[in-house]
Amino acid sequence: MPEGSHAPPRAWYERAINDLPSSARALVASRTSELVVASTESLALAAMVRRLANEAQKPCLVVSGRTLPAALLQLRGVGVAGDETWAYRVAGRGTILGLKSSEALAEYSLIFATSGSTGSPKLVPFRNTQVEFVTAAIANRLQYKPYDVVGCAMYPFFDYGFYQADLAGRVGAKVTQFEGFRFPATALEHIRGERVTIVPVTPAYARRLVTVAEAISATFPTVRMITNTGGRLSQDTRRRLESVFPNAVVRTMYGLTECKRVSVSTAEDAAIRTSHSGTALDGTIVSIRDQDGNALPQGALGELWVSGPHVTDGYIGGPRTGGILRTGDLAMLDEGNRIVHAGRLGLDQIKVNDERISVAAIEEAALDTLPSDALVQAIPSFDQDYITSQITLYVTATTRSPKEIVNSISQHVGSGVARLVHVVPDAPLGLSENGKVRMLHDD
Repeated sequence: MPEGSHAPPRAWYERAINDLPSSARALVASRTSELVVASTESLALAAMVRRLANEAQKPCLVVSGRTLPAALLQLRGVGVAGDETWAYRVAGRGTILGLKSSEALAEYSLIFATSGSTGSPKLVPFRNTQVEFVTAAIANRLQYKPYDVVGCAMYPFFDYGFYQADLAGRVGAKVTQFEGFRFPATALEHIRGERVTIVPVTPAYARRLVTVAEAISATFPTVRMITNTGGRLSQDTRRRLESVFPNAVVRTMYGLTECKRVSVSTAEDAAIRTSHSGTALDGTIVSIRDQDGNALPQGALGELWVSGPHVTDGYIGGPRTGGILRTGDLAMLDEGNRIVHAGRLGLDQIKVNDERISVAAIEEAALDTLPSDALVQAIPSFDQDYITSQITLYVTATTRSPKEIVNSISQHVGSGVARLVHVVPDAPLGLSENGKVRMLHDD
C-alpha cells in the first residue's frame, strides 16, 4: 500500500473532533482552565482531547482507568461537566501530588487509574513532557506507517490501548477498535475485513486468536506486525502466530503503568528465539539489582530497576518514585542487553525445597498439555513458617485429567513442585479487560 494513503496526523484529528460529543467539543473550545477526565468508552477520545488541548496551549489533564469511579473519589471537589459518562471537571480545591489544581494543570496532562497488584485504586500522573517522550520513543522503535491499520481489541483504560490512538495519530494511520477478548472469531473477521496491518496482543488474547484461526485453517497476510505485552509470550504461541499471520514480525515489549513502556524488541530481535522483551527504549536506563540495591553484571538474575524522563513522579496520595522505578520484576540482561524475565518478586516467586520458582513457570508448564484456549491460575498457600504448603491450580474446562496436568508440571519444573499442586477443574476463569487471567465471580 503506498505511503500517504491516509491523511496526515493533524487532518486526522481535525476530522475526528467532529465525532466528539458536544460536551467534549465545548470543553476543548472553552477558554477556562479545567481538569478533564475522559471516559473509557472510546479509544481515541481521551488521547484526542489531550492532544487538541495541548496544541491549543490549554491546560488539560486527562484521566483514564478501569477504576475511574473509585479514582475520582480521591480527587476532591469533583463536579460534572456535560455528559457524566465521559467527562468531569475538578474544582480549584483539588490537589495533584500536593499541588493545587491550577498548579497541577500546568504540569500534568495524563493520569492513569490502575488497581495494580494490591487491588486498591492508584492514580499515576504524567507530565505532558513525559507522555510525549515515551510516545516518541515507542513510535521511533515500532515505526508505524501512514498506511497502517491498527486492529485494537484493547480498551483505552488499559494504557496499551490508550496509546494506540497517539501512536497512529502521529503518522496519520488508522485505528479500528473492536471487541476481541471474548469474541476472537469476530476479531478475526474484523482483521480481514478492515485489512488490518498491526495487531496488538497479550499472551492470552494471542492464544485465543490462533486457536480459532487454526480451527478454520485461516491465515491473515495483510498483518505486518504483532506487538505483545502484558505477559511473557511462549515460544509455542509465537510460532503459531507466525503461522496464522505469515507476513507479520512479532515485536515483544515490556512496560508498567508507572512509565508506560520500558523496552521494545527490534525487527532484528525477532530472529532470536528466546523469551525476551527487547532492549530498553532510547533514553531509558535499566539495571539489574540485588536485594541491597547493588548493580549486578550482565547475565545475573535480580530485580529490574528503571529510570528515565518518562518515569512518573509518584502516586497521588502515595509515595514518590524519585525518578527511579523498582519494578518488582525478576529479570536479567542477555548478551545483547535484551530484558529476559523470570517472574515477579514476592508472592510471584515461591520457594519449594529451598529452590525458587516463579508461579508463571508453573502455569506455563500446565498450559503445555492443555488446549490453546485454556486458562489457568496458580495460587500458592503457605504454612505458619511461610513455607509453600500447596499450589492450587485453577483450570478451565478441559478433557485433560488432573493427573495429566500434574505430570506435565513434573516434567517441566520438577516432581517436588508437582507434588504440591492441587488441580481445580472447570474453574470460572476469564480474561479481564486488559487481557489478563482473572477469577470470575457471580454477581
